Amino acid sequence: MIATLLIGSLVTVAVYQIGLRLLPWATQRKVRHLTTYGMGYLGSLLAIIPLVLLVAYLVKAGGPGLNWTFLTAAEKPVGQPGGGFANAIVGSGIIILLASLVGVPIGLLAGIYLAEVGKGWFAATIRFLAEVLTGLPSIIAGILAYTLFVMHLRNVPGWSNFNGVAGALALCFLMIPVITRVTEEAIRMVPNHLREASMGLGVGQWRTVWHVVLPAARSGILTGVVLAIARVGGETAPLLFTTLGTREIVSDPRQAMGALPLSIYFGAGSPSDLNVQLAITGALFLVIWIALVNIGIRWLSILTQPRLG
Repeated sequence: MIATLLIGSLVTVAVYQIGLRLLPWATQRKVRHLTTYGMGYLGSLLAIIPLVLLVAYLVKAGGPGLNWTFLTAAEKPVGQPGGGFANAIVGSGIIILLASLVGVPIGLLAGIYLAEVGKGWFAATIRFLAEVLTGLPSIIAGILAYTLFVMHLRNVPGWSNFNGVAGALALCFLMIPVITRVTEEAIRMVPNHLREASMGLGVGQWRTVWHVVLPAARSGILTGVVLAIARVGGETAPLLFTTLGTREIVSDPRQAMGALPLSIYFGAGSPSDLNVQLAITGALFLVIWIALVNIGIRWLSILTQPRLG
C-alpha cells in the first residue's frame, strides 16, 4: 500500500514536471502559481477537516444535554440520573482566573524584557528556560506543583491537602512560557522605525514601549494570551495532582475544587452511560467556552484599538 502510494506520487510529480517544461514560460508561471495556491488551500482544508468532524460529533452527541440543569446542578454519584457540571464550571472559572492573574503579567513582563532590553547570560537563561518549559509535559508541571505547594500547604490551617490555588499555580507553569515566547516574537516584529521616530521626538525608552510598541504588537500578544488560556483550560494532568476534583460546588480556592477537564476525564472513564453522556456534553461546553474567551478578547482588542487621526 505504502509502496503503491509512493510510486504513484513519484509518477505524478514526474508527469507534472515534464508537462510543465513543454509549456511557454508565461504559462509555466501561471501553472506554478495556481499549483502553489491549490496545495495551500488543500493543506488548510485537510487540517480543518478533523476539527470540523470533532465539533460536529460533539454538537450531535452532547448538544441535547446542554441545558439549564447542566449549567446549574452539581454532579450526581455514578449512575444516578440528573445533575450537571456546575461544580466543574465554577471550579474551572476560579482556577483559570487565578492562573491568569499570576501567569499573564509575569509572561508579558518577561516577553517585553527579552524583546526590548534582554541581553547577556541572564536573558539567554530566561529564553532557554522559556523554550524548555514550552515543551514541558503537563504531568511534569502537575508533579512539580504537587512537590512545591501541595506537600507544604497541607499543614497550613484552613487549607486542604488538594486545593484550587495549587491547581492555578500548576497551570501557571504551562501558561507563562507560552505568553513569554509569543510576546517576545510579537514585539520583535514591530518595525524599528516606530521606535526611532518616538525616541527622535525625545520620548524615553519605556514610554516608547508602552505607548508605541505594545499597541503595535497588541494583536500578536493577545493571540499568545488566548493560546495560553486555551491550553491550560483543557489540561487534566496538572489538576489531578493539585486540585483532585469534587462533586460539590466550591468557591473557596483553598479547598479541593471541581474542574471541567477532571469531570470530563472521570466521566468518560465511568462505566455508566449517563456519566459518559455528561462528559461529552462537558467537552462541548469546554469548546464553546474557549471559543467565547477567544472572541471576547479579540472584541476587547478591537474596542480598545487606538484610533488614528
